Amino acid sequence: MLKNYKELKVWKKSCELCLEIYTIKAKFPKKEKYFEKIPGFE
Repeated sequence: MLKNYKELKVWKKSCELCLEIYTIKAKFPKKEKYFEKIPGFE
């Protein structure tokens, strides 16, 4: 039986995904981190 939500597989997978996104995002040039080059976000 689960004691809390952190034991759920979906929670663990979402944490892994979040860390992967932040790792990839850290490699972006500064301007691209804030959507400055995407039309509509200027």
